[in-house]
Amino acid sequence: MSEEKFYTIVEFAELINYGERSVRQMCIDGKIKADKIHGGRKWLIPASELERLRAGKLITTKATEEGDQTGKLDRSISLKGSESPFEEAVEYALVKKGFKVNRQVEIAGYKIDLAILSEDGSKYDIGIECDGSAYHNTPEARDRDRLRQQALEGLGWKLHRVRSTAWFRNPAAELDRIEADIHLARSGTFDKKPTS
Repeated sequence: MSEEKFYTIVEFAELINYGERSVRQMCIDGKIKADKIHGGRKWLIPASELERLRAGKLITTKATEEGDQTGKLDRSISLKGSESPFEEAVEYALVKKGFKVNRQVEIAGYKIDLAILSEDGSKYDIGIECDGSAYHNTPEARDRDRLRQQALEGLGWKLHRVRSTAWFRNPAAELDRIEADIHLARSGTFDKKPTS
């Protein structure tokens, strides 16, 4: 029986084209299974984790030009923690419905609060923007957000926006709206939906 190979965080980060801090955070968050040694000061990541991540299509070891600009999964993905309890509530509800969700996905210098993976896990179908209670307190913030959304849509992203006030007033109705947009995105008819 052969012993399993292990990688340090530095080695693993190189293999998956991530920064060391990102890999360390993924270990802490449990997205990568790792063992702590030397009193918790060092992480060892089994080689089987690399294969698990590749098989799940959550990472690739070679970035593509297209992947850096669209929702395809490669080194442009960032698996970070949520920024608010509101985002966590939306994510939890979506996961309970059976959707695969990644948080704080970075693409072309922008962050998308939640991104829904396609059924086969090969790409993102839609991004979910969670607008908290302090959303757009100033005209500058509204302008910045409008330009950001235009840039992401120009890169091929489909975005659904959910407001915290609407979510907390009627989460079931908001979840139905999100689910409807996910199905529209998956069927290729998202761009044909009526605007509200």
